[in-house]
Amino acid sequence: MLTDEWNFSVSNAVTYVVKQTNFATIVGTQTFGGGFGMAPTIFTLPNTGIAIRYTPVYTVDEKGRNDYEHGAVPHVFNFEDMDALGNCPCYNKR
Repeated sequence: MLTDEWNFSVSNAVTYVVKQTNFATIVGTQTFGGGFGMAPTIFTLPNTGIAIRYTPVYTVDEKGRNDYEHGAVPHVFNFEDMDALGNCPCYNKR
């Protein structure tokens, strides 16, 4: 899967899930973030009436950092003089 710093919101969320499930190798640069948790849930505690607002999904990467704030880190980073496709391990097997 090719990714870069312009991937955010849902594309960041998809990149994160792909990485965590090892569905594909991610090649490129770190995504922008802003994937999961954008729509908070609000509920009221029954006995006190206190309203609680929380994000129902809080995803973290292997270092414990919030995916929403930090983005998804690729398996293979781009070399400066090559694009993501040129860095893709499966593309360069000869």
